Amino acid sequence: VSRAVRWEQRYPLHAAARTGSASVVLRLARGGHDACAADDEGWSAAHYACWCETDGEAAEVLRVLPAAAARTREPHSGGFPLHFALGRGYFAAARALLEAGAEPGERNNEGDTAADVAKELRPPDEGEAAATLLALCARMRPERYCRGPYVVLRVRRSGLPLEPA
Repeated sequence: VSRAVRWEQRYPLHAAARTGSASVVLRLARGGHDACAADDEGWSAAHYACWCETDGEAAEVLRVLPAAAARTREPHSGGFPLHFALGRGYFAAARALLEAGAEPGERNNEGDTAADVAKELRPPDEGEAAATLLALCARMRPERYCRGPYVVLRVRRSGLPLEPA
């Protein structure tokens, strides 16, 4: 049995999150699998969700994970799922994490916040848009943001957030 197969058998929730299967993730989470548990690499299911093929898949998976998964820390880089999502330019996933209570001010082992990671995105306007999204969320009361209503953002033609409507 290969190492990959053994990993999928040991961490089925993480594997489902990585492949973007929100329905399987929901079923496994309801069945008692711990979304906050770290695998051998120290990643939670939320970290793996940020490595889905598309931003939309990642956001769908993150919306069905328990909110606590949004605040798990990966030990090697110290990265939170929000760092991972923004590092890939996954704005919908970042929004789902913020809605679940991810803290935009948390720092990784290099001292970078998610906004710092976002500023590294290319083209530069994507980094600006992500940083704006994080700044808006940081100013809001978390309980209001996490329970709704959702923040309404004006968007450019590219679909990237600019400012509150």
